[in-house]
Amino acid sequence: MRPGPPKVSIFEALRPKIVDRMLAARASRSDTESDANQSDSPLRRQLEAVLEHLGNYLVTGDLRMHRDFLQSFLAMRAAEAQSPSAVMASLTEIGDTAARVVQQDGPDDDERRHLVQALASATVTTVKVCNELLARDLQRKLALCNELRAEQDPRETIRTTGAEA
Repeated sequence: MRPGPPKVSIFEALRPKIVDRMLAARASRSDTESDANQSDSPLRRQLEAVLEHLGNYLVTGDLRMHRDFLQSFLAMRAAEAQSPSAVMASLTEIGDTAARVVQQDGPDDDERRHLVQALASATVTTVKVCNELLARDLQRKLALCNELRAEQDPRETIRTTGAEA
């Protein structure tokens, strides 16, 4: 990652605290002591990867890179049988937790306020991009479904699409 504005330096310094806060929140919800706090746990690595990407996004503002990351992230979580809504909730929780840690861990100065605003904006953008990606995927699946139906019964496609002969 290339150097960025001071707000990004603050974010980078707080990343370990953000990961720890996320792991503590997950552990408290599951009411069990897990091995997620270990440095090589899959959940810790996943959180660190998301936060690393978020830091890069804060520096570059590259929406294409962000979209590509989110598309890969959604696909990997789908392979783990996580629903898209659960993935979006996790991504939102990460952004919200990062903003809370920034607000609570240090002075209330302009750089931190700008960072909190940037994190909130990035979280909103993340949700919008995820929704767009999921809508596009749904359209692709519906088109495939109609194509398969047309091969079985051409009249079925007419009924499901509303097209008239």
